[in-house]
Parts: sequence; structure tokens; C-alpha cells
Amino acid sequence: MINSIQTVLFFQLCLVVLTFGQETRLPPIPFYQINSHELVLGYTYLGADHQEKYPELPLRLLEFGYARSWMTHGGPHGPFGLIFSATQSWAIHRRFLTSTRVGVGSRAWMGHIGLYLDYYTDFQYGNLKLSPEIGFANHWFKAVMGFNIPTFYNRDFEDLRHAALHLTLAVNVPVHRKRVAP
Repeated sequence: MINSIQTVLFFQLCLVVLTFGQETRLPPIPFYQINSHELVLGYTYLGADHQEKYPELPLRLLEFGYARSWMTHGGPHGPFGLIFSATQSWAIHRRFLTSTRVGVGSRAWMGHIGLYLDYYTDFQYGNLKLSPEIGFANHWFKAVMGFNIPTFYNRDFEDLRHAALHLTLAVNVPVHRKRVAP
């Protein structure tokens, strides 16, 4: 049976080994930033919780637009980025509908969080929604889920009034990239 003095000495020895065993002479990780202009190509699925009540749902939209991003690499924090984007979407179902989307997103490691303003219109009525989103992303791809929070003129489109969730898959194609050293 191990007594308490032997246990204390064992843990002190482990502490000394762990403390001095961690010293390594690794070279520092190079820190750099990539600034880029990107073309955004995407697909958005708008759905509701009671889709049988609303014949126009789900809505499927194709997205095309522009993004400006700043991504940092290296250092202790890993990859991190900030993305501003403006896109235009068109519905690919039986009714004409277009959406203008403007917003900002932040990416760290493989995570994405963003806040966007979406304005849906059929050039007769309009509907503005606030869309926070969260999901997975990297430099070239994002797969996110978000909510559509109603703001102004929410009753103009009965089907969009109840489209509370959206799923978005998008690819960012770099048009111009520049690597910047600190």
C-alpha cells in the first residue's frame, strides 16, 4: 500500500519532469496575412417549421456576388479572418424572387459566425430580414445555418414571413490575392 509521503513525492517528481520537459527550441511560426478579392458562388435553402401550410416553401436561391477578406495565419491563435460581402440571389422555383444580401462574417479555425441583411423583392413588394448565421468555413468554402429575423414589411410575402431558417453553401473563388508580411 502506498502511503501519503510516497504519493506526495511521486507527484512532485511528475511536476518537475513536466515543468522542465516542456522546454523545446522550436522555430517561431511565421505570421502573415492574405488580403483578397473573391467571387462568391452559392446556394441557399429557405425553410419553415410547417412547410405543408405554405406551398411556396421551401425556397431555393442561387447566389452570386463579391467578397473582400482579410485572413491572418501563423502565431499562437491560428487562422482568423474577416469577410465583407455583397451578393445577389435569384429563386430557382416557380415564382420570381430576388434577394440582395450585405453583411460581415468572421472565421476562426473552421468556424464561421456572421450577420447579414437580406432584402427580398419581386419588384412589387419587399421584405427586409436580419440574418445571423453560424457554421463551418475556411478560405474557400462555407456551410452555415442561420435564422431570418423579420424587420420591415414582413407581411408582404406570406411565404417569406414563415421562412425562419436558411442553410447556405457557398464557394469563394479568389480573383486577386496578396500576401502581406507584418
